[in-house]
Amino acid sequence: MNSRNKLAAGILAAVFAMMPLVSCQEDYGEPDPFIDVPEADITVDYSGLNSAGKIPGVEIGSNISWAITAYPDWVTPSRLASDRGRFHIYFVCDENLTGDDRTGTVTVAGAGIEKSFRIIQSLKIETLELSQTEFSVGGDGRLPSGQIPSFYILEVNSKWTVDAPEWITPSLEEGEAGKYISVSLDVAVNDSRSARTGDVVFTAGSRSETVKVRQAVDGIDLGESIVSVDRYGYRDDSSEATLSVDSEQPWTAAPSASWIEVSPSSGNGGTVENVTITVTENTEAQVRSGYVTFTNSNGITASVDVKQSTTAYEDDNLFFKDDFSWLSPYIEQYNAKNSKPVGDAVGSGDEGANAPNVYASGTWSIFEAFVTEFTERGYVDIRHIDGTYECLYMQDAYLKMGKGDYHTGLKLPVVEEMPEGGNALLIFDWCAQMTGSGNIDKLTLTVETENGGTVVTQMPIGPDQVKGELKWQTVTVRLENLGASSVISIRPTQMWLEKGESPNQQRWYIDNIRIERAN
Repeated sequence: MNSRNKLAAGILAAVFAMMPLVSCQEDYGEPDPFIDVPEADITVDYSGLNSAGKIPGVEIGSNISWAITAYPDWVTPSRLASDRGRFHIYFVCDENLTGDDRTGTVTVAGAGIEKSFRIIQSLKIETLELSQTEFSVGGDGRLPSGQIPSFYILEVNSKWTVDAPEWITPSLEEGEAGKYISVSLDVAVNDSRSARTGDVVFTAGSRSETVKVRQAVDGIDLGESIVSVDRYGYRDDSSEATLSVDSEQPWTAAPSASWIEVSPSSGNGGTVENVTITVTENTEAQVRSGYVTFTNSNGITASVDVKQSTTAYEDDNLFFKDDFSWLSPYIEQYNAKNSKPVGDAVGSGDEGANAPNVYASGTWSIFEAFVTEFTERGYVDIRHIDGTYECLYMQDAYLKMGKGDYHTGLKLPVVEEMPEGGNALLIFDWCAQMTGSGNIDKLTLTVETENGGTVVTQMPIGPDQVKGELKWQTVTVRLENLGASSVISIRPTQMWLEKGESPNQQRWYIDNIRIERAN
């Protein structure tokens, strides 16, 4: 074999020797690109914190470069892009003051891959709770213990301000959200000739709470400034209305109205003397008010207001009830003059049952007396503006509230028989309206109080209705620390939305309202 043939044979041998090695080797190439993001939604409260009370965060893992390409304008991510690896990204959410729950989508993309997840933020339900809402101080502005009146803002979740009479100076006039905020009241010496009462009003967003300060004068003290009695003249515990008159000098008492009597009507002074206030039966259609003025020999006066309701207690546990049967005469008048009678929408399941607007010009001659009685009974159509915002309707025999783009709620009559610091159950029937296609209006109800009182039951209240169903739902709401001037409101949670804002239909019915004593 010549040298050329020997060389060729050697090359072939080398090639064959290497073939098994080459044929057994696999080429895996680059791994597939991936981006890992959470599959579950992130849920936060109105302030942007998760259930653990922390700023929410997620872990994003990838083997490629990525970027957050979309996110809501109310969310600020802690990082917008990165290379491969695993990173914990935090999402700072603005406070939700929109009046509605909101949802936003976060999108992460890279190398043609796109992954998304949602952030769901609940609406803000404003909170303002005070530890005490009433003080009685002497002429020197101090409590019987010698201390100045002080209390706590137990919880508030908005910026807040204080408005007070010029003779009361709060230690704080404004503040931020928080808990257990100490507030004291510097009450000026009462150098007038009469006792006085002032309201210190705390406001946080749409919520307000009032601290009532009653100040005596040096020389005469009655112990209380308001006496509330029922139709027959008894207090809520069925006792007579008595006062303790504390005066160093002789005194006389003068009622402001003929239906009020005081016994005895004078005293010698120098010791605490008890007097009894009696009234005649109240047969009027509304609560009536008067007062008794006590004057001592030095010319110093102090007054006590006397407020008498139109009803007596059915028992010791019932403060108020209304089944709206008093609407019947107005319904009869309307039906006598109209071919289409007032309908029972909820009872019949007919969302189009006739419900005349009580302010409409065509029915005003009939319903003017209704509106007068409605007002005299102490009800308030919260958003009513004469001629422009009129959306209160009458059904048989209950009320309908709201129409498209117009939303309203109901303030209940003041329960003057309510003892200070009293607890109660608010019970009522309600139903959300539905569209012609059977869709239930997108509304919830919120119960709130003014001038004292705390709503303990979780708000808001949603309808328990399926598509095409009109039915009554009974709701029980616990209220605590009420007083004789407390006002209870029932309204759509998003009532303050303006025309064109969604949801634009927040229509509802209400019937059978009761306020009962609770332990």
